[in-house]
Amino acid sequence: GDDFDRLLATHLIEHGKWSVEDGGRIELPAFFDPSAPAGVVHFGRLVHAAEAIKISLTDEERVERYAPGLTYTEDGKALALEAAVERAEFNRLIKEKVDRTIGCCRDALARARDRAGVRLSDVDYVVLVGGSSRVPLARETVRAAFCNPDLPEHSRCMEPLLHEPDLCVAYGAALRAAGHGTRYLFPKGRGAR
Repeated sequence: GDDFDRLLATHLIEHGKWSVEDGGRIELPAFFDPSAPAGVVHFGRLVHAAEAIKISLTDEERVERYAPGLTYTEDGKALALEAAVERAEFNRLIKEKVDRTIGCCRDALARARDRAGVRLSDVDYVVLVGGSSRVPLARETVRAAFCNPDLPEHSRCMEPLLHEPDLCVAYGAALRAAGHGTRYLFPKGRGAR
């Protein structure tokens, strides 16, 4: 999700309409340079605005935003952003990242097949985890790659499962900790009482 936000923020630097209070001028790429101390703060604020746009694009085909005081120049002048982003444009920005994630999932499935004999056709549900699984392109790509009945091999359920994707991360961490926790608390094999 953070990668999506940063990609959109970089896009906004180039394609947003920027204005400085009192008509001042700034060099945008240098102003938002995350390798400079001040640029980290400015770029962070822009990423936050990009995240809000990304979230809105989940339900809308086009999002228009005006942020009058997105950040401030060194002399205290407000920098404003006016942007319009279409979902298709956002999809083009993130497609490579989504496709790379699908590749990682296919690699994991290949290892599961080789090591445990588990195939995609043995999977009941493909569970989408994390906030960015709400992004329509992510859901559509997962559905096409793993749940499509036209594929020679697919999951048993034809729709990926999207239920509280943010909590799934916490549940997974809790399960992992539960599985390993007693080993560290009771190293000599004694279990919890």
